[in-house]
Amino acid sequence: MEGTIIDYPALDLSSLKIKKKDDIEAAETSIFAQINKWLENEKIRTSNLDSILLNKLVYYIAREVQKTNPDFILDTGWYIYGPCFENGRKFEIKRTPMMIEPIAKDVQNEVDIVCKELIPRFRKCQTDGTIMTDFLKYIYSEKCDKNDFREFYNYKQEIYLLLHRFNDIDHHNIGSEKPLEIHEILWNYEKIFYDSNYSSIVGLNSKEIESIKNYIELLGELIDFELDEQKTFSLIKDFATAYNEIILSGLSQFNYAKTFESYNENYRKTISDKHFKIGQELLKRLYEEKRWLSRELFYLIQKHEVTT
Repeated sequence: MEGTIIDYPALDLSSLKIKKKDDIEAAETSIFAQINKWLENEKIRTSNLDSILLNKLVYYIAREVQKTNPDFILDTGWYIYGPCFENGRKFEIKRTPMMIEPIAKDVQNEVDIVCKELIPRFRKCQTDGTIMTDFLKYIYSEKCDKNDFREFYNYKQEIYLLLHRFNDIDHHNIGSEKPLEIHEILWNYEKIFYDSNYSSIVGLNSKEIESIKNYIELLGELIDFELDEQKTFSLIKDFATAYNEIILSGLSQFNYAKTFESYNENYRKTISDKHFKIGQELLKRLYEEKRWLSRELFYLIQKHEVTT
């Protein structure tokens, strides 16, 4: 890898106290440069990194540094794909690669520990095409440092993958899915909102919880219906869209609002309040969306009964 060699880690992460915005920028630049150096040492040539990987690296490097330097507080939280840093979060939404420049002269121990753990695992998943399955499963199951969110991220991943498979008509036979296994996934997801502290922790109200429950029940009814029918498949795609654009996006806003950390308490509160309100607005859409989905499912069942 070719890049500009700069005098890092002259900026020692283990002693840097984050007190202002410039400290955040300097810390993140140092982390990028050291990741770059680690990649160079491993003879891995790249000019950018997948945003999912870079978000995880920065987040866990910050956590590693905090073990000896509790004042090393970057702007971080848990979002759609789990842990991220604020300046990388928007890239992760669309899976946009992120440039990491320049290259440091050395790699600090905290950076080395995290890179050794995550980069080889990610590269294997990248080769196998399992970033969205195996890599994220590892993050959610083994690396979640937010105990009250672990179940949510594991079960939301199962729903996401289930709907993603249904959404891939050219490479997947819907009829091969086992309804009992599907209902177990749905039931586990629904329990998060009733049998754990998750709902109260993120601030979901009873109407929001009920709307999510109704959506899951409707999806279960649809899955029980003739899965090999084209019309059914089309409606499942509508359910997938509602899940990704309303439920998953909305709950990710609530999660980020609750888990966001910053050295600046006023900024933390501003970001938290902003994402909480966005989450509320998104879940308001679910009420009308589930009414439409319910109506379409009713028409589909009626049509089936008339023709059988």
